[in-house]
Amino acid sequence: DKLEQIWQPFYSSKDSSHFGIGLTTAAVLSSQMGMHLGVHSADNATVFGSEFPRHKKASKKKYSSQFSALDS
Repeated sequence: DKLEQIWQPFYSSKDSSHFGIGLTTAAVLSSQMGMHLGVHSADNATVFGSEFPRHKKASKKKYSSQFSALDS
């Protein structure tokens, strides 16, 4: 089933100029952040969804070194 294959690295339903790593990367990164990505396809329409966990507001100090370039 193509729908299950879309999460696999280097899978692409398009021509060979597409690398097929975008959805794999998104799935891995979102999983590491506690998120869930899903997909549903029917009647020539495909819908992607995401579920975000509820967290308390993150301390800016905790993440300041990771995002310091964004603060400037």
